[in-house]
Amino acid sequence: MTHHHQADLSASISILSAVVTVSSIQPFVSLCAGLIAIVSGLLAARFYYWKTKFLKEDNKDANS
Repeated sequence: MTHHHQADLSASISILSAVVTVSSIQPFVSLCAGLIAIVSGLLAARFYYWKTKFLKEDNKDANS
């Protein structure tokens, strides 16, 4: 009168589908994280370029 076999099978199917879903989403998540890192790096480089440029201009004005 117990249905342990059916419960075990259902749990196995649920776990298997969760693993398949996570493994299929992982490349997309990695791609998004990589693109965010690239954009972040470019914006940081742009920020420091402009900040250094303005500091050099301010320094030249102060020496004149």
